[in-house]
Amino acid sequence: MKRLRSVGWFSIIVLITLAGCTTPQKEPTRTAIPTDTPIPLLTHTPTSAKSRTPIPSLTPTPAVAEIRVDPAVTYQTMDGFGADCWTFPYANDLEWNWEAVKYVFDELDIAYIRLAPWLGWWETANDNEDPFTINWDGFGTIHDIINQHDVPFGQYLTQRNIELSVGVWDIGGVIDYCDTCSDWLASGQPRQIPPDLYPELGESIAAYILHMRNKGVPIALAEVQNEPDIEASIQYASPEALRDAGRVVVQMLDHYGLQDVQLHAPNLHSPSSNVRWIDAWFADETLRQRTAAVSYHTWWSEYRNDYEEIWQAAQKYGKPVWATEAGYSGSATSIDPKKWETAFGFGESYFRAIAWSHASRVYHWALLGFDGAVGKNGERYPMFYALKHFANYIPAGSVLLESQSEDTRVGSLAFHRPDETYSIILLNSNSSPRTVTVNGLEAEVIQIITSSEKAYDAAGELTADGTITLPPLSITSMVYKP
Repeated sequence: MKRLRSVGWFSIIVLITLAGCTTPQKEPTRTAIPTDTPIPLLTHTPTSAKSRTPIPSLTPTPAVAEIRVDPAVTYQTMDGFGADCWTFPYANDLEWNWEAVKYVFDELDIAYIRLAPWLGWWETANDNEDPFTINWDGFGTIHDIINQHDVPFGQYLTQRNIELSVGVWDIGGVIDYCDTCSDWLASGQPRQIPPDLYPELGESIAAYILHMRNKGVPIALAEVQNEPDIEASIQYASPEALRDAGRVVVQMLDHYGLQDVQLHAPNLHSPSSNVRWIDAWFADETLRQRTAAVSYHTWWSEYRNDYEEIWQAAQKYGKPVWATEAGYSGSATSIDPKKWETAFGFGESYFRAIAWSHASRVYHWALLGFDGAVGKNGERYPMFYALKHFANYIPAGSVLLESQSEDTRVGSLAFHRPDETYSIILLNSNSSPRTVTVNGLEAEVIQIITSSEKAYDAAGELTADGTITLPPLSITSMVYKP
């Protein structure tokens, strides 16, 4: 089937998107909420194996800051590192050159991908009036983007053993870009789905998953809505409304033989104010059994308490935590993957997700497409190198270890990896170089890689006295072998 090119109707969509209008997907920029006092990165000493409580420093910061690792205190087991990814680059649309960008799947160890499809084009009008019977002729009727983008991209990722989930942005909402389409599922301002149409929502999600599976693309995970607490495309009036929609989506998945598909929830846009949404969802026994993880996005908050509340709520229900969209651009007014400031801010966001909310999965926003870590012709942006530290040094099965830093502006993440090696990721948030030493591991350093404003992929080495100097605003990965 003919692939879509960046001409005609598709170019119009792109121009509207770049002009700042609401799209069926994600806005490509995020404006940071200013704070009076930036919150520094913190590492902690546990008061027990279940808590990480910061210890205030009562002495002057030493010239050489100690990073102390305690392998006896362990936290979550990581599922590796992943990313959200737009599907259109695969089809060479919007001037993306797939052959020039696909190297990211060779150079980055991506374990899982959350697809960012344009579901608004999947079902542009209700396929029929019966949500319990799929009329396949009612899907992909205007522009068959799913078959042109999602299917071949999903097949490529499946061949590489990358686990896939579907991100649910918009369904039935392309009226602004389609003269013959109607907004058949949601209505009002903000756009909301009336409860009597929840079965139609479930049918549409189920049909997408079934279609992908029929094309050899197993989709293991789904969501009810991307960022349901704000109108990213569709907004839910309350946690209870999202819970009710979730119940129906599960019923529809089961009706179509998709009992093995699990959800993650509530998938809010920010770490703040998550607990009441988590409680409303997981207090329901059916949803608790069918939901793989507590999910949230890391935008807009640097407050440690927001992240810890998510972890504590997840513990109450015996669920892991997933940061299904991770990214924060610090004081920048928009995401710019070409700037190290943005890239380092994303690294800090990964740190907060792993150290504070104890996320076992972190999905970088976004690998390819809008806000991509690389350019349309394969340009390696600073974002690519920041992401590489986490994707390539936290393989699936790595266990987070307790680590502390004498300098609260040097964040540390230590992992015991499945091959019995250790990796340590250090983030120096200081505006000047910082000399540190790592203690607590009975192992020798076999690799050091540092990324900073001056050099994105520089080899490092320990001095004779076992110290290493971290450049300003830098990310450093170290590998130790017993």
